[in-house]
Amino acid sequence: MVATNEAGARYVSDMGLKFLFRNHEYPDLEKLEMNFIPLCKSLKIQPRFQNDNYAHEYKRIMSLVEDETVRNALSDAFLRCLPKAVYAPDEIGHFGLSLQYYAQLTSPIRRLPDLINEYILHMICDLEKHPENYQTVLDMYEQLIELGRTTSAQEKRADQLERDTNKMKFAEYMQGHIGEEYTATVSGFSKNGIFVALPNTIEGMVPFRAINYDSFTYDEHRKVAVGKRSGEIFTLGTPLQVSVKRASKSESQIDFDLIKRLDKKDSKVNVTKKKPRR
Repeated sequence: MVATNEAGARYVSDMGLKFLFRNHEYPDLEKLEMNFIPLCKSLKIQPRFQNDNYAHEYKRIMSLVEDETVRNALSDAFLRCLPKAVYAPDEIGHFGLSLQYYAQLTSPIRRLPDLINEYILHMICDLEKHPENYQTVLDMYEQLIELGRTTSAQEKRADQLERDTNKMKFAEYMQGHIGEEYTATVSGFSKNGIFVALPNTIEGMVPFRAINYDSFTYDEHRKVAVGKRSGEIFTLGTPLQVSVKRASKSESQIDFDLIKRLDKKDSKVNVTKKKPRR
């Protein structure tokens, strides 16, 4: 599928014509230094980004991580350092696929850009009978600019709606599991608490206020949570045992209580732990 998309994009470009190319620029180095690199260092991984080795270095880093939750968290962090892929009639390459030419032609969900590009290809394939099609495609340039802007904006909106819907449905599901205990893995942080992911991919938060044996804060520079009195540190990937404290479909939010961390035998335990509901 990718090979077909690449071949179609290159074919049209070689003819001096325009497509709705799928462009994906290189990562923002400043964002990498602020967000992705500190996460790697918290896992004892030293990134070596330089010049144009971004894709190779990213693959090397991911090869060092075995835990699936941590891999997903790192992947999400890296993606947030990348400009959003957009549709445009002037190709600038696709970083994520390491391709100079790329345009979607084979999407199984029939995106509008696919249909537009297939229309252009049909016009080109009919040039022997209708040589005027060449000029027709050339004249589509301004229209393709506007279509690129519109489809890029709608794709961004659709992605956000998908994330919002997943969060809402996850919360709805967990409303029936209040008090139940799960193993979880630290998947991220905020100023208010620790995000954890369950093996079934459902994610929620352990609020700092729910950890009663110490006062924790988020160290944004190091990308870790640190206990004020004990100096205990939670990093990406720390295994935990948690229980479901609250789930709200209307707020699309799930809160967990921390029972204990599973990577230390002498782990602290919240004394207010509740037994699972039977």
